[in-house]
Amino acid sequence: MRHGKLICGISFILSLIIFLSSCNGGGASASATVLREADIMAEDGTFLYSLIYPSTMDEESDAFEEVKNIYSQIHAAFVIKVERKNDAEAALSDDTYEILCGNTNREASKKALEELKANRENYTNDYIIRVTGKKIVIAAGSDSALVLGLRYFVENFCTNINDFSKLTDGFSYIYSPEYSIKSATIAGESLNRYTLVVPEKRSLLWSEKAEEFAENFTENAGIELKTVKDTEADETEMEILVGNTNRKESAGVTGNQYSIKLVGRKLVINGTDDIQICAAIDLLYEMQRDCIKNGKPFEIPAGYAVTGKAEKNDEDYYLAWNDEFNAKALDRTIWVDYSRNTATDDSVMGGKVYKPDARDCYLENGSLVVPAYRLSREDFQAGQATTEGTVAAMYGIIEIYAKFPEYPVTASLWGNLASYILDPVKGKVQAQREGGMELDIVENFGSENQFACNVHYWFTNEDLNFNPVSGHNSLDGGRYGTKKRFTYTEGSLAEEYHLYSVRWTPYELSFAFDGDVYFKYDLMENENTSFTASPLMFLIGASYAAPNYGPQAIEDNAPTETGLYVDYFRLYQSDQYDSVLWVTPVGSEFY
Repeated sequence: MRHGKLICGISFILSLIIFLSSCNGGGASASATVLREADIMAEDGTFLYSLIYPSTMDEESDAFEEVKNIYSQIHAAFVIKVERKNDAEAALSDDTYEILCGNTNREASKKALEELKANRENYTNDYIIRVTGKKIVIAAGSDSALVLGLRYFVENFCTNINDFSKLTDGFSYIYSPEYSIKSATIAGESLNRYTLVVPEKRSLLWSEKAEEFAENFTENAGIELKTVKDTEADETEMEILVGNTNRKESAGVTGNQYSIKLVGRKLVINGTDDIQICAAIDLLYEMQRDCIKNGKPFEIPAGYAVTGKAEKNDEDYYLAWNDEFNAKALDRTIWVDYSRNTATDDSVMGGKVYKPDARDCYLENGSLVVPAYRLSREDFQAGQATTEGTVAAMYGIIEIYAKFPEYPVTASLWGNLASYILDPVKGKVQAQREGGMELDIVENFGSENQFACNVHYWFTNEDLNFNPVSGHNSLDGGRYGTKKRFTYTEGSLAEEYHLYSVRWTPYELSFAFDGDVYFKYDLMENENTSFTASPLMFLIGASYAAPNYGPQAIEDNAPTETGLYVDYFRLYQSDQYDSVLWVTPVGSEFY
C-alpha cells in the first residue's frame, strides 16, 4: 500500500540537516532530517502521531487549552486529521507514535521528567521537550511551566514540516529560566524541603497573602512551597506554620503583637489576631521582595526571632467595625428590625410565616442566635436581625463566623442598599435611590452542605400603565450559576462554625469559605457595575418555609426549633479605596 511505504519513509535520513539554535535559559541537542508531509501520515490518512495527555488533566485548565491548540495547529498546518486522547483511553505501547503532553503514564514521560529533575534542583518552572524513539515528550516541573512548554512546542515545531523535522530520536531541549532569588534557606536547609501549613479555617485578610508569599518563591526561585491545611497533612520536622495551626509550636503569642521565630526547624508566624498575623506575613513578604529586587538569597538564620505590632497605613486593612456578640445581651441600638419585611407571609405549606425579626434574636454562649420555629404543620416563624439605619459600609472585607440552621431552614448573610446618606450638617437624610446592589454572601436555600453567593442589581421602572415596578437581576445574568455555588463535602454546615467572607473593592468581589476563595466577580470585565459603589446595610436571617426561597416540602420530622448561630461579624477596611462607614446607633444625633 502507498501509505505503508510512506510510514517506512519516515525512518530514512534525507540530505538536509537543520541547525538547531538554543534560546535563553535552555539548550537543544541532536540534528534533524527533513520530512515530507507524506511521511507523517498513517495508513488511515490521519496524523502519524496521536496527541496524548494525562487523564488527570483538568479540561478547563490552561494546559488543556494548549493541548487543544497543538491539535488545531497541526490540523491546520498539515491539513490532516489528528487523534487526541488521554493516557487512560490510549493503549500503552512503545511501538506507537505519540506526542505526550504533560506527565502521562508513559515510560517516556517519566524518563523525560527524571532528566529535567537531574538538570537542577529548582526545576519547578522548567520544561523539557524530548524525543525517545516514537515518543515526542513535553514534560514540566509544574502546570504553569507545562503551559509554556506546550506553547513553545506549537510555535517552534508545528507550523511547517521543516520545523517538525527537527524532532528526531535523541532530541532534547530543556528550558531553565534565570531566577531573582538564587537560593532560599531556613536555618541552612533548602526551602525545597519545607511545607507551608495554615489552619483549616483562616481569615481572608491574610490567607491569599500567605499563598502569594509561597507563589513568589515558585516564580522567583523555582521552589514549589506547597501550602497545606493543618488538618489534612501529617506533621513533619520542617514546616512554616502560619496563624493558629493545630501544631503546638503555634501557641504562645500574647500582648497584641505578632511573632516570627524558629522553633527547632519550624518557622512559626503568628499573632494575637488576624491583623497581627497579616503584619507578620507582610514583614516576611518585604524581605522576599528585597531579595527579588536585589538578587539576594532569602535566608532565615538559626535562632531567628522577631516580634512587632501592626501599624495602620493607607494600604493595610484595619478592623473598622465588628460585633463579637460577647455582651450579656444583644445590642439593640445596632441590631434592629428590617422595615421592608411584612409582619407575616404565606408559607409554602399553605399557612403563615411570622417574622418578628430582631425582637426574637438573642445571645447565647458568645453567639448571636437568629431562631426559626415550626409552630404547626402549616405555620412557621422566621427571624432576622439587621443594621438598617444603624450601620452601613462600602468596600472592605466582611467576615462572618457562623453555624447553619438545620435542614430545611435557610441561612442568609447579606447586604442591601442603605436608604439614607449622612450629611455633615443635616445628619441622617433619607435618600431612596433608583437602583443599587444586593450582596448575597451566603444563601443556602435550606441545605446543610451547599450554599451560593450572588450580586444583584435592584432597579425601579414603570409598567405600561406608568406604575412603579421594582425588581433585581443577577450581575452575571445567571452565567455563573454553577461556579457561584459551593458544596461542602466534609459533613454538615449545621454541625460546626465556618468562616464566610467577601472582599469588596471597586475592582472585584471575591467570595471565600474558611479562607479559600471559590468565586470572583471581576468588576472591570463587567459593564455597568457602578451600582456596586453604594453603602450597604447588613442582614442576618433564618427563613423557615418562606416561598421566596422556592418550593419546599416540609416533612413532619422537620425540627420544631433551630437557628442560625453567628460567633462574630467583622468588617475590615483599607484607606486605599474610597471606603465608607456609617455607624449611627438608635438614639444617636443622626437617627
